[in-house]
Amino acid sequence: MNNVLDIQTKNQSSPETTKQCPHCKENIPIAASKCSHCGSDLRAWFNRHPFLTTILAIIVFAFVIGIIGNTTNQSNNSSSSNQINNTSETNLNPTPATSTAPNSSTAKSRPPESKAIGLTPEQQAAFVDAANHMNQIQADAKAAENNTQTIDSVYQAHVTNSAPTPTWHTVQTFTGSGGTNTASFTIQGSQWQVKWTATGDNSNSYCQQNGCYFIVIPFYVNGDSADGYIDSEVYTTTSDVSYFYKPGQYYLNIPAGNITNWTITVLDYY
Repeated sequence: MNNVLDIQTKNQSSPETTKQCPHCKENIPIAASKCSHCGSDLRAWFNRHPFLTTILAIIVFAFVIGIIGNTTNQSNNSSSSNQINNTSETNLNPTPATSTAPNSSTAKSRPPESKAIGLTPEQQAAFVDAANHMNQIQADAKAAENNTQTIDSVYQAHVTNSAPTPTWHTVQTFTGSGGTNTASFTIQGSQWQVKWTATGDNSNSYCQQNGCYFIVIPFYVNGDSADGYIDSEVYTTTSDVSYFYKPGQYYLNIPAGNITNWTITVLDYY
């Protein structure tokens, strides 16, 4: 019983502190409103577009106020007309002292309840349409958030239908057997990757004990080093993938010690 309570206490005392970015699938703080990896804005549509939200609210408010004003004017006119008619009928046809129960035709001809609150059926239908329209807007926004989509992406997909889905494209493949600098290449997407395979010299005693070193350092063509690099110890044959996150024109500097052969493939995501 104590073990169960301890487990429950641990579960309750360690809430989740990270979530997955819906765009690049990297882990980010659960309260983050912007992805630190791909830069995507994770806030709700209404928070990211305050100007459009204000315009939408003003339009709906003006629409409702217009209906209410029109309804009030018609209600006042109808009340004045009914009051005049009732006065005339009272003077011409006085009501008898004794009342009689209404027949079936009188009960069926009673005005609808919408007139009891000063609204005609058409005006009541207009109110319902306006409310349904606002509810649909909110429902669409909520559905987009639940499906890890933004209102902007939905608009682009359904209106413009011109934004292609990003995919991985092979930029260039390099091969070698020692240290070198590769030819330059251009990255246009917001992220790119380096797939590499390297084989160490098994006849070298140092490599057998410590591993042969294989390093890949991306440099901008202007000479500045990029963020991040690859540093690995190779014993036999090793493969891996490393990711980088800025576009630009690069080349790769490869210091390699006792590496018999290596292959590097650069892929761009756009």
